[in-house]
Amino acid sequence: MTHLTRRRALRLAALSTIAAAAAACGLGPSAAAPSPATPQAAGAPAPLPRPTTTTGAEAGAPPPPTIKALGQGPTVSITPNSDFYTVAITTRSNWLKAETWKLTVSGKVDHPLSLTLDDLKKLPIVEQMRTLECISNPVGGNLISNAMWKGVRLADVLQQAGVQSTAVEIKFTSADGYSTAIPLALADHPDSLLVFEMNGVPLPDDHGAPLRALFPGRYGMKQPKWIVTIEAIAQPYLGHWERQGWSNDAIVKVNSQVRTPDDGEVITVASYPVSGTVFSSDVGVARLEVSTDGGKTWQEAGLVRGPTPLAWSEWRYDWLTPPSGSAAVIARATDNDGNQQPVGTTRLLLPDAGLDGVWAAQRVAVTIKK
Repeated sequence: MTHLTRRRALRLAALSTIAAAAAACGLGPSAAAPSPATPQAAGAPAPLPRPTTTTGAEAGAPPPPTIKALGQGPTVSITPNSDFYTVAITTRSNWLKAETWKLTVSGKVDHPLSLTLDDLKKLPIVEQMRTLECISNPVGGNLISNAMWKGVRLADVLQQAGVQSTAVEIKFTSADGYSTAIPLALADHPDSLLVFEMNGVPLPDDHGAPLRALFPGRYGMKQPKWIVTIEAIAQPYLGHWERQGWSNDAIVKVNSQVRTPDDGEVITVASYPVSGTVFSSDVGVARLEVSTDGGKTWQEAGLVRGPTPLAWSEWRYDWLTPPSGSAAVIARATDNDGNQQPVGTTRLLLPDAGLDGVWAAQRVAVTIKK
């Protein structure tokens, strides 16, 4: 039986509290437009639906990813598909069948395409490790996971279609009605992928089968699943969540998570391994610092880095714990552009979820007893 720590319980309560604002992640069943029957004042933005966060078949907030300790291998940990976070806004039952699915490429192109999964697999195959994070992942939250993905470059598909010079954005429409768009320059980026495998198996239904998008340095809301249409368009387009005020750029902010110790944990050992994960946009993480005295002093933690900045890093600091009493552990990350997590008084998740992502440093309270 999984032990529900105080910190875990607080996470569950916090996720329930902020659920109405956490729906823009795009990593569970994507958001469909509100029902026309929903009462809504003229001109007012549509209300944010309340999502259901799941991991595998279990309801509730996903558990923290398993952290591989330093020295156990040359690379960072991979989140199993069953534990990879998903934020469900609508319940899908009519999953797409790979055998009958087709991708339509249309709009401002010279050669409209209708591609099967086998057609896509004839293109050069790319396999990369990527971390995905929800734009509504709160301070210290678990709406972040890491996996190996296999697919093809979006640019190769667009090259086949022959995108016309009048196109400025590429719009994606999913089978559940979700839509979003990205600039043409991002679509042409060599790390912009259309993927059909996750951790060595065909993409699971919950994660977008048979095809989803991955774009470097963006939050999940910009990486749609169950893609059925790609369209080159001549005017900028705002998708479902963008029209409600969520960031259109959705660039990941540098952020970190404290996985050990738990908030409220009682420490009884002389040396304690403080550890967690750290992630940023494609600019990459420069360093992770730990304070064990509430932010008065800082020590740099050791990092196990992913193969590229598109994957999270794991960090560890061996804390020679002080005499008995209370202490506050804080993790603070800095990216390679010099952006550093602000340090405030936030201890856990509540409620710092903004419409362009969260990056406040996490504070964990502990008690030392020797």
